[in-house]
Amino acid sequence: IGPNNNYRYYKSSQVSGFQKIRLFKNFHVSLREIHPRIKEKRLDSFLNEKIEDLHSQIKELDKETKFLKRMQIFMTAKNPRSLLKKEKIGPYRLFCWYIEEGNYYKIIQYIIDLQIFCRKHKIDFHPYHQITFYIDSNYNPQKAKLEISFITKTKESAIKNLPKDYYFKRFPKSYALTYTYQGPYEYLELIYQKLGFLFWQIRKDKSPFLLEIYKQGVLNKISKYDYITKIAVPI
Repeated sequence: IGPNNNYRYYKSSQVSGFQKIRLFKNFHVSLREIHPRIKEKRLDSFLNEKIEDLHSQIKELDKETKFLKRMQIFMTAKNPRSLLKKEKIGPYRLFCWYIEEGNYYKIIQYIIDLQIFCRKHKIDFHPYHQITFYIDSNYNPQKAKLEISFITKTKESAIKNLPKDYYFKRFPKSYALTYTYQGPYEYLELIYQKLGFLFWQIRKDKSPFLLEIYKQGVLNKISKYDYITKIAVPI
């Protein structure tokens, strides 16, 4: 401190330290965390971590932006049928679990349970690629006839004495009207709110009513915006 003006004077090395502290605080690092990083000269590794974090945030924001643009197109479409695409689906070799009184809101748990069953019985499956069959056209969220299915390479002859309601089957190559949804699972209901009646008109009283073909299921560990399912109504 200067004796004549009471100004505090700092060495150039101290000024550099203050600037580093300001830089760390800009990234919401507490003073308690800042001191050891400066003392151990870990500035470079810290900045690399923050750069990687920012890149991840930018990627996630980009996915969110693309999702909102897709939903804007979907929600403002005047003709719901124009949102659907005619294409071939299948053929699939499947391992299935039939649930007589299923709950729409427990499908994720059903998928986890079937994964556990498959591992126990050494049945091949992809962790993120599944198909859910909605057997009938009646909207009954808590007592729905469901078929949870995994695409598999395991041959039926390799597995003996399966419990009731577990079985192998083949789904043939078929034409379907499809809509591919990519985004958070919790907003999938908006798709059904807009397209549900159209699906019912197309497929009323036929079985299976429709199916969801998961390309990146709800258990994917990438991002909630990477959940992808193709809703398919056979025709």
